[in-house]
Amino acid sequence: MYGGGTNFSASTTLGPTTQVVVGAPAGSFSKTLLSFGSQRVSVSSAPKTVTLTSAGTATLSISGFSVTGDFSQTNNCGNSLPPGQTCTVNVFFTPIARGTRNGTLTLNSNASGPAPRVALSGTGIGPLASVSPGSLSFAAQAVNTASPSKSLVLSNTGDATLHIAAISANGDFTQTNTCGASLGAGAKCNVYVIFKPSVYGSRTGALAIADDAVGGTTQTVTLSGTGLDYALSASPSSVTVASGKSAAYTVTAQALGGTFASPISLSCSGQPAASSCSFSPASVKPGSTSATSQLTISTTVRHLQSGTPAGTYTITIKGTSSTQHSTTVMLTVN
Repeated sequence: MYGGGTNFSASTTLGPTTQVVVGAPAGSFSKTLLSFGSQRVSVSSAPKTVTLTSAGTATLSISGFSVTGDFSQTNNCGNSLPPGQTCTVNVFFTPIARGTRNGTLTLNSNASGPAPRVALSGTGIGPLASVSPGSLSFAAQAVNTASPSKSLVLSNTGDATLHIAAISANGDFTQTNTCGASLGAGAKCNVYVIFKPSVYGSRTGALAIADDAVGGTTQTVTLSGTGLDYALSASPSSVTVASGKSAAYTVTAQALGGTFASPISLSCSGQPAASSCSFSPASVKPGSTSATSQLTISTTVRHLQSGTPAGTYTITIKGTSSTQHSTTVMLTVN
């Protein structure tokens, strides 16, 4: 029926029915595992290459590659691969977190049987930044004077170098540090903060550390303190005397923002010729409330061309401490 020595490699015809044995497509990867080792979080690795072989007896139709986990791929495989031909797939590892990261590369094709796949693994590493303490509160400080410094510790508790872009303080606060541009894994450095209030009352600010730490690229420390100042006033606002007489005023220094313990030196200017001013006491300390001093302006009896001239004068009373403040009173000499 078939003839002697006849071979059937692709199909066999059996009367009116035909059974066709068609060549089967198959795909095979050159590796079953790609291990990337340690890789910095958010940074892509160099590629690792795996070869795909069309291992069947029919053309392998490729619809794509599926990649799971923190991995991605590029390839030169096209849409089909004839039997015995190969192509390459480049796999990249870009961890999104620290620790062990796993994934799978899977071929999507017309290959019969289970889809060929490659197990993928790697370890994400990265710096972790912490600052201690998380806030600094300064004692009350006289306006325009600098406080003693307070220190903070910046630590890298991760497993990769921490790169520091900038360290800055705002408000009435300044900083210096020993940190440099980078901090190795497990290393620490110090940041020193100084408070110099520009006005009295509650003052707030923040220390910001810009870096490439995993989980947050800016570390922030809240800063607070109170500025101390004083206000100067005098009463009565106006005094009239005859030449040769003295005018008396009460000068008051009122604490602002808290306890002002620094001495305030008092002086006056603008008084008429042939007169003098004196304070008793010459300096005051308001403390937590206020302090007063008696200002006396003494005139000289007018006689011919001598003595204190008649007129109305504006007397400026100045207080000098960490800041300078002034107030005025009027003096009329008859």
